[in-house]
Amino acid sequence: MAQSVLRPLAHVEVRCFHGLAVDFLRECGARVMVRGVRTLTDIEGEFTMALANRALDPEIETIFLTAGEKFTHISSS
Repeated sequence: MAQSVLRPLAHVEVRCFHGLAVDFLRECGARVMVRGVRTLTDIEGEFTMALANRALDPEIETIFLTAGEKFTHISSS
């Protein structure tokens, strides 16, 4: 679904990976990870993960985007 929706955006690609996100970012040559959060519970878990990722690679930054109120019930799973 993501590939289909994002296809018109020339500089965006959808890729799957297994393993650590920091390893995948290094493989892609990326230095920034964008994460979506919906609730305070999401923020707590994502912040903990961002700290772990920073310990693994201090040059990778994590940016959090918060969901609008009408989307907080939608989960990626």
